[in-house]
Amino acid sequence: MRAVRVTALAAIGALLLGVAAVEAATPRLRGLSPHRAATAAPAQPPCTWNGYDLSSLMGTDFVGTDGSTKYSYYMSVCGAMSSTASSFCVSVDPTVAACQYEIDGNMQTFDLGNWNPSADPQWSFIDPGVPSLGLQYQLTGAKQCWSSGTAQTYQTTVQFYCASAQSKGFKVKHDATGCGVTLSMSTPLSCPGPGQYGATRPTTPLKEN
Repeated sequence: MRAVRVTALAAIGALLLGVAAVEAATPRLRGLSPHRAATAAPAQPPCTWNGYDLSSLMGTDFVGTDGSTKYSYYMSVCGAMSSTASSFCVSVDPTVAACQYEIDGNMQTFDLGNWNPSADPQWSFIDPGVPSLGLQYQLTGAKQCWSSGTAQTYQTTVQFYCASAQSKGFKVKHDATGCGVTLSMSTPLSCPGPGQYGATRPTTPLKEN
């Protein structure tokens, strides 16, 4: 009977030593709140980048021009289009964020860029050497560009030039291939804060065509 008691006491002692060893090996976990450990990083606010916030431009479908009367252009900032006026753009693709509509000719609609709600756009400064100039992001559109004779994908750059006033619309420029498109608008939202980047704010809005 005494041997059994000694064996039991030895087993209990070994168990206690094992627990102590585990606790000693993991000192950083003791006192850590399970809730804090499981908390994810806060979500990035929509339409923000590098301290800039353009979210107040969201929810509006802006109208642009390339200076001609053949096409009209529509753009939604940081999101897909939603207005009745641009419904013909959404009919091409529900995620369309920039489109070109032929008003003088065959009434065709071209998908210049789509918005992916599950992925952040590729943001950058318009000119990295002059950050105060403004911001831009990239969009990829449909394979509808036929200027070279074969279907190519539209690649669109949406630019926000720093200015003292918000433009009502935007300017449109096609590159030499016709498949690269730049949509430019002016806004004080893309201006650096006081002392940021060591630059002053421009005072003249970007002129629209």
